[in-house]
Amino acid sequence: MRHLRGHRLAPFTTRLTTGLAAALLALSVTPANAVSGTAAADGALAFTARLDIGDGQKACSAALVDPYWLLTATSCFADDPAASLAIPTGAPKLKTTATIGRTDLTTTGGETRTVVELVAHPSRDAVLARLSRPVTTITPVSLATAAATPGEELTVAGYGRTATEWAPLRLHSGTFAVDSVAADTVATTGKDGASVCMGDTGGPAVRTVSGKSELVAVSSRSWQGGCFGTDPAVTQTGAVSTRMDDLRSWVTSTVAVPAAASNGTWRAYGNTNPISSSTSTWHCASSKTITTGVVAQVCAIRSSAGTGVQAAVIVRNNQSGLYGAEARMDLYTASGTRLGNWKCPSSGVGANSWSVCFGTTFTESSQVNSYGMLNGAYLGLSSNA
Repeated sequence: MRHLRGHRLAPFTTRLTTGLAAALLALSVTPANAVSGTAAADGALAFTARLDIGDGQKACSAALVDPYWLLTATSCFADDPAASLAIPTGAPKLKTTATIGRTDLTTTGGETRTVVELVAHPSRDAVLARLSRPVTTITPVSLATAAATPGEELTVAGYGRTATEWAPLRLHSGTFAVDSVAADTVATTGKDGASVCMGDTGGPAVRTVSGKSELVAVSSRSWQGGCFGTDPAVTQTGAVSTRMDDLRSWVTSTVAVPAAASNGTWRAYGNTNPISSSTSTWHCASSKTITTGVVAQVCAIRSSAGTGVQAAVIVRNNQSGLYGAEARMDLYTASGTRLGNWKCPSSGVGANSWSVCFGTTFTESSQVNSYGMLNGAYLGLSSNA
């Protein structure tokens, strides 16, 4: 951490030691932070996760960016973040449990997974954490494509401390104004008393576009003014977050379908709607606008006989020229067993026409669903087929 005007702008992985004296000691030597803001409504910001690292030794926050992957801060896992953020790729050193989508920690909502692999960014306080099984009931947050701008307001969420609570039982969020944007970071200041506190490290900073959240950054370090256990003389609510808007290629390449995955098959339909012309039943997520004139959606398909299932990504190109499209999709049972994953290499979808990327057909009587991406944009989860 850098020192500003004699005070420490601290990273914020909360150490869950016992006793207030131990807590205050941990505050002085341990990177840490949560958002001392408003308690989130049930189901709000459901892509936010709480990380329990080392069976209660530390806690962080994170964001679900793919059914199999969380995005959080490397400082959550580094032995001494102030000295080095370097961590090895592979299983975390300490057992790490992620709780995703449980706004109220006293309930059984959301999903719980074990983190089985860490892939750190080479130069930023950001790490991708792979989950033991996909999260099938919560839609991941999309990465922003535009950087934050000074004066813009972002919503920051986390499970860290509040002004009065050492270990809150609800997700909290607050509004933060962007002060400045650097090559790797975003500097913000909390509004209306909001502050990033211990336990918030790795939590999402999002903007809302057309009613949907976009991940702009993840929390890295802050002044922690007003947070429980902080010196009352520290009143600053400034924070520094790690930019995510320009890391799309790193994220998508890391979470991409393994090399062993099968290639899917593109099929051109011209101006014929592939769903209305099929005898199978298509269970699709809502369509998503990829760019002007291009929409796509992911579907799980069940054959008319009822036993065959497959995943598909539909693309409709309303532009006047070819549109280059690369699709990715997974198909898995409602219990989380992955039946297969596919990547359809880039193909030109004809002007004013439909194309579909199909995966392999499986025989499966139980319910299935699929998720997919097109050119790095997340298409959501299909309904059950």
